[in-house]
Amino acid sequence: MKEKSVNKSNKKVLILEGLDCANCAAKIEAQTQSLEGVNSATVDFVSKKLTIEAVDKKEFGKILGEVTSIVNKLEPDVKIVDAEKKKVNKSIVMLEGLGCANCAAKMEKEISGLEGVEFAA
Repeated sequence: MKEKSVNKSNKKVLILEGLDCANCAAKIEAQTQSLEGVNSATVDFVSKKLTIEAVDKKEFGKILGEVTSIVNKLEPDVKIVDAEKKKVNKSIVMLEGLGCANCAAKMEKEISGLEGVEFAA
């Protein structure tokens, strides 16, 4: 028997935003694993990530359509997001000498309101 080899380009990670049922996560995993063209599928319930390894990356269009149907049937409120597209730019800025909590709160509020800023603390 010839062993199937999977290269990293045949792997896709999806974030299942709003997934709150461990039983449904297990069903999503099992049904995704049974799809034609899927080598393996795992759902990490804690991080809400579905990792799929396909036989061929050309199959992902078809596989993702079928996964969307599975998720919508089991958990209609869950939003599927491609983890590659979800990556965000993150910057940490050290404010040396800042000793006033009120000033820090004002800065946090103003920075949070800037266009393109999703979160500031």
